[in-house]
Amino acid sequence: MAGVQRQEAHGDRLMPWGRVDSDFWRHRKVDALNLSLAHACVGVFWLAVAWSNDKGTDGLLNPAAIRQLGITPEEAEELVRVGMWDREGDALRVHDFLDFNRSAAQIAEEKQRREEAGRAGADARWNGTSHSKSHGSVDGKPDAPYPVSRIPVTPLPASPPRASDDPADAYWSLTGKYPTGKALEWIDSLIDRYGSEATTKALASAFITDKTVNTLLGRTRDILAAEARRLDIKERDDERERVRQKRAKPREMDPMEQAFRDALLKRYGNQENVA
Repeated sequence: MAGVQRQEAHGDRLMPWGRVDSDFWRHRKVDALNLSLAHACVGVFWLAVAWSNDKGTDGLLNPAAIRQLGITPEEAEELVRVGMWDREGDALRVHDFLDFNRSAAQIAEEKQRREEAGRAGADARWNGTSHSKSHGSVDGKPDAPYPVSRIPVTPLPASPPRASDDPADAYWSLTGKYPTGKALEWIDSLIDRYGSEATTKALASAFITDKTVNTLLGRTRDILAAEARRLDIKERDDERERVRQKRAKPREMDPMEQAFRDALLKRYGNQENVA
């Protein structure tokens, strides 16, 4: 019922994102929760998922975590009863956690892989270009030797990057630095939320507006969030317009609708009681 995630910068740790399945609200286990405890149980369930991703426990909640999160015995017992949690001695575990979330080992491996890629990219950028030790004259004889330039020369790309390329490469192209550590984690979190193409486009827009590198990712996030809000508002407005147009058209009851109406009348009362 819970899925993962990219990472976001959070101190020196990876902060995985947990996705909520859109069918979660009607899952049979959620539906089976006692009504008096349902809201509290759903809340502590997602607290447990977030805490476990943050701490890298692969879904395990030890007694100290249970106390820290304020989980009551009644809530824990109810989540175990419906199968959303499992008991492991004094501890609890989110059921099938690793079916929907990456393990702590996988996240650590991904972090190491990206850091190594970042170091390799930086090394190739700054140390991979050779320079001539002298200049030749027009007659083919060497001129007096000149000092070797220590300024790195970056070769131009063979072709412009595609819009759907890795935003980390776009960041590198714009700033001259390949993102590592927290910057790379932040980029990954934006990819997870908004997609690679949208993140690359927002990075370029933010950089064109203001070339301050230290705030580039924050401004990129703000651009993406604003665009998401704009699209959300447009989607709601479009839906309202579709409903308005549908209601404006004369409606005729088809046989299936008539049968449904007859069933309502039969079950709930006479025609006068139904609007």
